[in-house]
Amino acid sequence: MDDIIKEFDSIEEMQDYLAECAANARKWAEKHHAKELISMYDYYLLYEHDLIIVGEKQSPLLLPEEYDSEEEYLWEKESAEEDLKSGYIWGKWYSVIVPEGELGTNHLSRCIPLPNDLGKALLESLFEGIENDC
Repeated sequence: MDDIIKEFDSIEEMQDYLAECAANARKWAEKHHAKELISMYDYYLLYEHDLIIVGEKQSPLLLPEEYDSEEEYLWEKESAEEDLKSGYIWGKWYSVIVPEGELGTNHLSRCIPLPNDLGKALLESLFEGIENDC
């Protein structure tokens, strides 16, 4: 459990840790050209704790007219661009535990990019397997 849960003695220590993690993510993303790589693929695979997760990349942004203000839209757009520059993929992530999918981000360093046809086939087989088990 030590590798999953991290304890902090103060809010400042936690904020410093998060800032360090963000800086490391950005350095890794720049070194490995993550932004360009993420733009090339729509599907990703993660394998963690004996769980296979397939992600389908999506835009985190709503249509501009769906925001309360232009400032809110611009802030969201800038935030999404910063996430991308830091190597984060926004998507819907599917597994046997959450077959309906879960919105969120994963860092490219944890993912295996998949060609579109393979990603679609994995998602179809994941749901087919769940339907057949019921």
